[in-house]
Order: sequence, then C-alpha cells, then structure tokens
Amino acid sequence: METVKKILAGIVIAVSIIGIAICLTGIYFSWSFNTPVTEAIEGVLTGVERFLMVTDGGLGRLNEGLGEADAAVTIIEGAVVEAGDTINQTNIAFEILDATVGDTLFPKIENMAGTAVAIADAVVAFNDTLEAANEIPFVDIPTLTPQLEELATEIEAIRADVQATRDELQAIKEENVAKPVNAITDKTSKISTGLGQVQTAVSEGQAKVNQTLENVGVTKSKVARTIDLISITITVLLLWLILAQVSLIVQGLGVFKGHNPLDLIRAYRK
Repeated sequence: METVKKILAGIVIAVSIIGIAICLTGIYFSWSFNTPVTEAIEGVLTGVERFLMVTDGGLGRLNEGLGEADAAVTIIEGAVVEAGDTINQTNIAFEILDATVGDTLFPKIENMAGTAVAIADAVVAFNDTLEAANEIPFVDIPTLTPQLEELATEIEAIRADVQATRDELQAIKEENVAKPVNAITDKTSKISTGLGQVQTAVSEGQAKVNQTLENVGVTKSKVARTIDLISITITVLLLWLILAQVSLIVQGLGVFKGHNPLDLIRAYRK
C-alpha cells in the first residue's frame, strides 16, 4: 500500500512539474506577444482611420459639388422664369442657358457620379475589413451605412434628368415650343429635388463616417491598456495555478518521506 502511495505521489509530482512548466510558458508568451499584438491591432485601426478620413474628404467634395450643382439649377430656373415663354426667341439668352446646362451643370453631375461610384465601391470593399476588425473581442466598429451604396444610383438618375433637360432645350430650340418655361422648370424642379435628397444622404453618410472615426479613435486609445490587462490577468491566474502545483509537489514529497498528507494540511492551517 505504501508503494502504491509513493507511485501515485510520483505521478502527482511529475504532472505538477509539467503543469508548472506549462504555466511559466503561458506567462512568457502572454508578455512576449503583448507588444506585437498591440502593434498589429493598432496598425489595423490606423488603416481604418486613414480610410475613413479619405472617405470623409470624398463625401465633403461630393457635398460641395452637389451645392454648386443646386446653385446652377437655381440660376437656370431664375433665368428661364425671367425670360418667360419668349426665351426660345432670344438667341443670346437661350444660348447662355443651353451652355449653363451643358457646360456647367452636366459636367458637375458627371464628376459627382464618378466620385459617388468610387466611394460606394471603396465602402463595400472596406466593410469586410471593418467586420474582420470586429472579430477582435474588445473592438466594436459599426460598418458604414448602406445608403452610401445608393448614392451612385441616385446621382445617375439626376444625370439622366439633366440630359433630359438638355434634350428638352434642344427640342424647344428646334421646334419652337409654345410654353418652354413649364417644360424646362418641370425638369429643373425634379433635378433640384433629387439633388436635395442626395445631399441629405451624403450628410447622413458623413455623420456616420465621423462617428465611426471617433469610435475607432476611442478603441485605438484603449488597445494597449486592454492587452496589458489581459496579460496581467493571465499572469495572475497562471501564478495561482503554479502555487497550486507547488502545493501538490510539497504534499507528494511528504508522502515519499512517509508523512500523511492530511497531517501536512493540518500543520499548514495551524
């Protein structure tokens, strides 16, 4: 019976020594990976910040262009209403109006459509990166609003309306339409409404981007502290396990010396 106890005690001592080695290895890796993991996460978040700042700049330019386009529409409507239904009989005024639509408004809409497509494509692609970043336990970054994906479609619809206005102007010029004011203002009113809706969507998208940028900044500032806290927690837990293993080793050695483990526990409590 005594031999069996010593064999069991030897097994306990061996397992405890292996457990201590594993715990020490865990403590080592919890700190050796501390800095690389922190730098890797901060690097990802820095990339997210840069993308969001570029997106914010793109949306700002888009919003500015929408404002300029809306101003051009207002000028066109004012010129048409002021000239009245005789505008198609006034070559100079009509040519200026035609040039404003074709050379000012249309290129702006074309340029904004290209910008919106680029932003929407970038947002769709980068949402995957945001979702991957959110897999990190303490990282919570909201993905960008799907409304940004709809901007290109909405601006393309406005571009089609501007083209229809150009076609209407050409028809008025060639066919001497009786009431050109209503024909033109119906188109410009639709364009103005569309521009207003897109501006609202852009403003909401910009607000979401800025909120996300702020959240990323807050998360980034907490990364080092959180990783350190995780390393400290792991270290404390593993040290507690090491002490438990040491206790088992002491008791196992006592059994080898013929002591009763219960006597050792009683003596420890005293």
